[in-house]
Amino acid sequence: MPDNPIKNDSTKIAMAKLALAGEDEIEGWKKDNQYLERRRQEAAKAMASAEQEKAKEDIEKAKIDKIEAQKKLAELEAVRQREEGDKNKKLAEEQKKKDEQSELERLTKIDKILASQKEIETIKKNPQAGTAPIRTLTRDIGQTIQSEGLSAAKIITNTPDQKRTESSSYRVWLIGLITLLIIGGLFISLWSIWLRQTVVTANPLANRQSLIFANKQIAIDLDKKSSAELLTELNETKTNLAEVTSLETIEIYFTYQVSTTTEKGIVTTKNEAPVTAYNKYFNLNLPGDFTRQIEPQWMLGYSGKQADPFYIFKTNNLKNLADALLKNEDQVVSALLSPFVNASTTEKIALATFRDKMIKNYDARLVTDETNATIAIYSWLDQSTLLVTTNEDTFVRLLDFYSVSK
Repeated sequence: MPDNPIKNDSTKIAMAKLALAGEDEIEGWKKDNQYLERRRQEAAKAMASAEQEKAKEDIEKAKIDKIEAQKKLAELEAVRQREEGDKNKKLAEEQKKKDEQSELERLTKIDKILASQKEIETIKKNPQAGTAPIRTLTRDIGQTIQSEGLSAAKIITNTPDQKRTESSSYRVWLIGLITLLIIGGLFISLWSIWLRQTVVTANPLANRQSLIFANKQIAIDLDKKSSAELLTELNETKTNLAEVTSLETIEIYFTYQVSTTTEKGIVTTKNEAPVTAYNKYFNLNLPGDFTRQIEPQWMLGYSGKQADPFYIFKTNNLKNLADALLKNEDQVVSALLSPFVNASTTEKIALATFRDKMIKNYDARLVTDETNATIAIYSWLDQSTLLVTTNEDTFVRLLDFYSVSK
């Protein structure tokens, strides 16, 4: 056990001094002790206050440092996004130039082929453009005698003047023969080009599959038609449809002629037109960064009693297509629906603000008119499928069709 403090020598001496001291001295000691205690408490408070101030300053400094760091990160992210945007824009412009150059080369080839075919047809219709018979001495003499009206007697009794006439006639005959040979050679050359051309007349799209079930498929040929003629034909397909039930779907697809040079010759086929060709022939002016992300197979059709139009697009790059669509959704959707709705509705879609709406657990983007009726709607059915149509009833009906077709 430790010793009692009272028994310590220092304590005993203090107590002895206290006993011998007077009351005034004792009172002074008490005041001194109280003063020292107050100073000690004030010092403790000062130390505590300084520590708190320092801690507060550290916290404020940390906040300021954090805000500065966030600003720097935001600036770096803005620079990165700007550089990435410039890079994507440059790539898009380069791709657009390549596409335009490829299309120009393709159209040039087609024009050359058509010109050759036209020239061949012209030659074939000319009765004098046949191949020349094989030359023999007997045939040449016979033709000369026939052209000059000679006989054996005339040949025997021929005079020098007649010989000069024969020489002149011979020159004319020789020039004509050379001309005929040149024409024959040209005909043979063109004929060989014609023989090298292999035209595929069979329809390779006869057994094509739709992205969703279609009760009927209608093909429209894009070749040698203006955009106005194509638009008229597209509208006629809707007008000429028999009464369509609410459960029927009609698909419209487009074909165009493609010529390819092979070892066997020029092979001409009818191919299904991609969205880029549809955009070009109908002058829809869809953005290139949208059309380039769409797969070759896509679907345009009518659904329901009102034959409401719809599109189904496939892509293997959801992010790029979604970004292109969100960036220009008013332009894209109004352009896609412009062949099927009037100019007033097209303008409303182009100027409206799209809003979100959940329909059967699908996040749809839509536009309504002044009566709050939906006039345009689109949504992603999955990671690779985009649906665009004009109203919610058709949207829901096509959702059901798509779910069954998967």
